[in-house]
Amino acid sequence: ARLLVAALAICERIGITLDQQSREEVKRIGMLACAGLGDERLDQELAAGKTLAMPELIELALAVTRLRSANAPAPAGAPDSEDLLTPRERDVLALLTEGLSNAAIADALFISQRTVTTHLSRLYAKLEVSTRSEAMALTARRKLLERRPGPQADNGPARPT
Repeated sequence: ARLLVAALAICERIGITLDQQSREEVKRIGMLACAGLGDERLDQELAAGKTLAMPELIELALAVTRLRSANAPAPAGAPDSEDLLTPRERDVLALLTEGLSNAAIADALFISQRTVTTHLSRLYAKLEVSTRSEAMALTARRKLLERRPGPQADNGPARPT
């Protein structure tokens, strides 16, 4: 709850407006936090999150990341992470695993770098990772791109010439 509120406060400060999918994810995570905490504790966490300084926010994000295990099994009945990826996210992930920069991914897919950043943010959330290297490692470990090819599976994602 604290991390969620801090992240939303940062988005507001720098002028990022969440799209519908992101707002729904925030709502889902918020509801989970509400269910796990009593009213008094929830209020404390929300208040603390609003005033969190950047170094504290980073430390909290790292602590949360350490608590999550990339090898933890998904809850029964939950779809696999790779089933949640859109075809375009799969394209971005494929190029990411080849070591391309955001600029190169944008050029290859004919999209803006900001769009690449948005896709990467969503990918990280869906895969429950926080860095490019974690996403790449998880993709290799779970063979995410081998299980269900994206729409450009025959030729691979478009390449710059």
